[in-house]
Amino acid sequence: RGPRFEDVAVYFSQEEWDCLKEEEKELYRDVMMENYQTLCSLGRINVIPALISAMERGEEPCVRGPKQPLVQSVALSQVVHYAQLHQRPISKCHLCIL
Repeated sequence: RGPRFEDVAVYFSQEEWDCLKEEEKELYRDVMMENYQTLCSLGRINVIPALISAMERGEEPCVRGPKQPLVQSVALSQVVHYAQLHQRPISKCHLCIL
């Protein structure tokens, strides 16, 4: 069994989302869309995830419920890799939520 979108998605509370700078929010959107597109190309997506639907409607995509995990290590490593690859900064806010 391969990864699901939920396995690589990162969710933030509204308070955590508000902590991010606009360029960090854009990086987040880019990474989540890249994860989604990769999983689509691998045939791993049967239903569009709610997070992706929200982003496609122009809504803030990152509010999580109180019992959902904040971050999964594979997703964080992808964010770091993407930022390094595209020479985009990661602020302390990314690290303080861990």
